[in-house]
Amino acid sequence: MNPPNRLSPLLPAVIAIAFGVYARTISEHPSWDSLRYAVSVAADAPGQLASAHHPLGGLIAYGLHRVATLAGVGIEPLRLLQLTSAAFGAIAVAGLCATLRLAGAGAGTATATAAGLGASLAFWTVATDGEVYAVGAAALVVAFWALLRVTPERGGRAL
Repeated sequence: MNPPNRLSPLLPAVIAIAFGVYARTISEHPSWDSLRYAVSVAADAPGQLASAHHPLGGLIAYGLHRVATLAGVGIEPLRLLQLTSAAFGAIAVAGLCATLRLAGAGAGTATATAAGLGASLAFWTVATDGEVYAVGAAALVVAFWALLRVTPERGGRAL
């Protein structure tokens, strides 16, 4: 087992695989929020992108869209939002695996649990649609992982 304060060297591979799968299965039926995001970006109205339900996701994707535009990369706002969801969904899956390992779960258990979450219909929809909930899921998992890292009595069986 990895020392508790070290991340597995396989986490980048887990993120890359999950992102690759999610990015290749992006939804072709965007949600209402996704369409509203695309219209707001086209109107260059970033103030309309944040809401109480998803304060960061739209703004992160908007920032990425601005960077892509400045770099001369032509990408549709909706597609970029979908790819942002895929990236944060992949981070959430890998983060769950790392969190479970830190909590003392075996490699097989942590991997199977993270894969189960990543392949579940609800999470797959979040990670492949132009919604922004994958950002919140990734933030929650990373925060829980960080919390376990600083807990003095990690002992491995906190869960």
